[in-house]
Amino acid sequence: MAKLMAPAAEATNSLKDVALTAAVESNLSPAEIGTVSQSFFNGWRSGGDGVLLMFSKKSGPGFYRIDGTVTIDGKPAEYSSIGLYTVFSEANPNPRRVEITTTSGEKASFTLEPSKARIKILSINGQKDHPAIDITKDVVVELEGTQVPEGAMLKVGLAMTQPGRRLPQHQHHAGLEPPLQL
Repeated sequence: MAKLMAPAAEATNSLKDVALTAAVESNLSPAEIGTVSQSFFNGWRSGGDGVLLMFSKKSGPGFYRIDGTVTIDGKPAEYSSIGLYTVFSEANPNPRRVEITTTSGEKASFTLEPSKARIKILSINGQKDHPAIDITKDVVVELEGTQVPEGAMLKVGLAMTQPGRRLPQHQHHAGLEPPLQL
């Protein structure tokens, strides 16, 4: 449904007006959670990595679909909509090579370096195993990190279900300094 409602992206065979946003997301949430992202993208890998590339217009609002090829580590990236290309894989700490070739012969390539930072959840609300969460109160998450630069921002997601319905995933951007409250 989300793909049907997304605005159509104009096709381009020139990279001159293209602004690219690139991201590597690691430790993808379990597919059983059933988030919108998981239904929107093909090839989701629980615990794996996702490389996302979004091609937008420099000259104004809008997105581009590349008339040509977009590959990540030699694998064709899948076009979703609104200028978004993705490749999902098993977890991999190695750099990713992105190559773009248009039908007019223009080429661009670069390497994405995934973060070396590793974050571990030590406890939620002081509980280490199967924590109980009261959604009417703040949730305190104790984290431990290695190779995390000082002042780095983290994206923490919380997804939950209740009998008969699924609650939206909550995302919070914060630093590693304890305790993290959602």
